[in-house]
Order: sequence, then C-alpha cells, then structure tokens
Amino acid sequence: MGYICSFILLFFFLLAKIVNRNSEKHLSLDKVFLIYWLLISFLGCFHLYGLFEISSLVYFLVTMGCVSFFLGYHLRNQIRRKHISKGQIRNQIRRKHISKGQTDIIKNGQIVSLTKRQTVFFLKFKPIFYVILIIALFIIIRQVVLLLPIILARGMAEARGDMQLDDSLLLAGGMDVLLAYFAKPFVKAAIIVLIVNSIRTKFSFRVLLIILFSLGVYFFSEGGRAVIMDVFFALVYCLYINKDKIPNKLKKKIKKIIFLVAILPFLATIERGSDTFFSLYAYYCGSLQYLSQALQFQNLEFNDYLFGLASFQGFVKPIFGILQIFGLQKPEVLQEASDFILNAQNTVYDIAPNCPMNYFFTSFGYAYKDGGVIGVILIHFIFGLICNFVDVKESSNSAFVRWMSVKVVFFYTILFTMSYFPFGMYLHAMTIIYIFLITSNLLTRRSNGKVNKN
Repeated sequence: MGYICSFILLFFFLLAKIVNRNSEKHLSLDKVFLIYWLLISFLGCFHLYGLFEISSLVYFLVTMGCVSFFLGYHLRNQIRRKHISKGQIRNQIRRKHISKGQTDIIKNGQIVSLTKRQTVFFLKFKPIFYVILIIALFIIIRQVVLLLPIILARGMAEARGDMQLDDSLLLAGGMDVLLAYFAKPFVKAAIIVLIVNSIRTKFSFRVLLIILFSLGVYFFSEGGRAVIMDVFFALVYCLYINKDKIPNKLKKKIKKIIFLVAILPFLATIERGSDTFFSLYAYYCGSLQYLSQALQFQNLEFNDYLFGLASFQGFVKPIFGILQIFGLQKPEVLQEASDFILNAQNTVYDIAPNCPMNYFFTSFGYAYKDGGVIGVILIHFIFGLICNFVDVKESSNSAFVRWMSVKVVFFYTILFTMSYFPFGMYLHAMTIIYIFLITSNLLTRRSNGKVNKN
C-alpha cells in the first residue's frame, strides 16, 4: 500500500507542476505539501532502523488527505480563472494589481509579472514595535531565568523534561497566559517579519543582532529545536524565492546565517546523544507508524469526533485562554480538544525496537479525530483552499512583506505536518495574527523600493 500511495502522490505532484508551470519561482504550497508527503510515504516503505509495519489505513488517509488538498488548492484556481477570464481572452490585465511601473497579467490562473522592474513596499518599524518586542522578550526571559540553573547543570533536554513535570518552573499569576498568547508568538512573528523585510535589502548588524538575540531567548525558554528549525526553513525559503533578486554579497551573508542556524539543532541532537540520521528518519517516517498504533488503539484517542476543533483550535483556544483570567471557563468541547493534544504528548508507542515516540499524530490524525475519513478529506480540502489564497496574495506582490511572512509560516508548518495539523497549534495561529499586526500601520510604515526582476 505504501508504494501505491507514493505513486499516486507522485502523479499529483507532477500534475501540480504542470498546472503551476507559470509559478515556479513562487514555490507554490501545493507542490511543497505533495513532495513532502511523497518523500515520507516512499521512505517509510523501506522500514529502516527496524521501523515497524505501517498500516494500510494510514497510507489510505495520507492519500485521501493529499488528493483532497490538491483538489481544494486547484478548485480555487478554477473559480478564480472563471471570474477573471470568462467570456474574454485568456490573458487579461488585472487592474487592482496595477501599480506604478508594474503590470500584472493573469495566465492560467496564475499572476505573472511582465515588467522588468516592479515596486516593492518594504517596512520601516516604528518605535512602538521595538517597545512591544522588548516587553515580549522580557516576559520570555523571566521563563529562561527559571530554567537556567537546570540548563547549566544538566543540559537542555533535562530542563525541557523537568519543565513538563514541575509547575514551579513555569510562570504563574497570569504571566503564563501572556507568555503563551502574547510573548512567544509575537517574538516569532517579529523574527519572521524582520527576516523577510531584510532579505532583499540588507541584513544590517542591528537587525541581525535583534534576530539572533530574540531567537536565543526563545530557544532557551523551552529547550526545543522547533523554533530553530522554523527560522532555518524561513531563511531557506526566502533565499530560494529571492535568489535572483538579491546581490551576491548579501546572498553570501544569508548563507552564512543559514549555516549558523542549521548547526544549532544538530548540536542539540548530539547533546541528547542521538544519531542525526536516525532521528530524522524516526521523526518523519516514524510518524506514520505512530499513527498506525494510535488508530489501532482507537478507544484511547479517537473515540469521539471533535468536528474541526482538533485541527483549528489554534484560532479558538487563545480567546478562551484570555477569558479564563477573568474566571470564565472554556467550553467542554474545547477542553476535549485540549485533552487530545495532551494525550498526544503523553501517549508513547514504540515505533521501532527501543525507539519510543509521542506526539506525532500527523495532520491526518488531527483531521481523523475531527471526523474520521470524511474529516481527513474535508479539512485538507479546506487547507488547500487556504494555501491557494496565501499563494495568490504572495505572488501578486500585494503588501509584499506581510504576505511573504504569512507564506513563510505556512511553508514551515507544512514541514511539521508529520506531527500536527498547522492550525491545531495556537502558536502558529497567533503568529499569523501578530504578523498582520506588525505589518499594519500601527507598528510600521511602508517604504517604496525598486527591485530588479530578471
């Protein structure tokens, strides 16, 4: 079944390349999602490092989820194409995307720029942005102070484990809510916006210092490698998209930054005493085996459907988290969705001999919890629609920094769908919301800049 799944995903990936042949430079999210799961499904067939058998049901869910994602993504393209070119010639000027020195054409549902030069709006940050960033960093530093003695004595891995077991290592008195729903997502959003805003201009020493300091504070506050990987993927994506638009000197500087960031999770893996290649295979392909066992013991995690809250609770949970400060309790169904996440964190299965794993339900597991096979189909169809919307906004060059930053979040969260559905985590949902806040007129102002189009 694994090879059949891989063949089907290969077919749809090649189909996506044909359909999106005019948007190669934009790295459309449908191709990212499909090639990502194609690689995981194909490599999972080899059962390296003694990986246990992956059930046919899991491969079926992966296939249905990926095909639904593809259909949702390209259905929106078809709808847009009908609105744009119905009863007219195939190529038509889209007026709302015309700006000084720029003409955008819709071709095959994709936005294609015909000019050699186009106006790109970059951001200048107001003082209030830096004030809010300092406040957010101060809150996170308070968490770091609690963990620092353990980090220095026993290492990051032990500190992370103790933090999950000992409430005295966590902030209290409302600060925990501010840490979760304000400080961490705001800092992550700020890092991404600063990277995107600097990628075509220059990484000044001040900006680079702010990014690295913020990243370091965030990293030591939880001891996980996820934030490092997020920034790594963000830098790689931005460099790939803008490789023809940035000067060689800046390109070399960005590559050095990427190398520096890439070393950190590698060192963290060594610090844990793990084999790097085994860890990568277990994290990605092992997620399919973990989901196989989770489905096998259905009475533990999948006995009641959550009708979308498992997959999309990231946008709902922060609202009730803030209301809890005022004594208002969250609805029972939302509590069940939160318990589902806790079950994922606390449920351990051996995916290979002497290789325990937790938490890796995959995006298909989250969707299955919401509505079974129908949930997998419907939720990934919706996700495809949303990804197409983001792709169109980013490729149209409308509000460049804002939509490039949002797409960066979508890009790196797709690369973590082996663990969870992107909007099932409030951190990612809140990061997107804060990107909109940071790129609004409240915290920044726009600055015109000419960028050469090769």
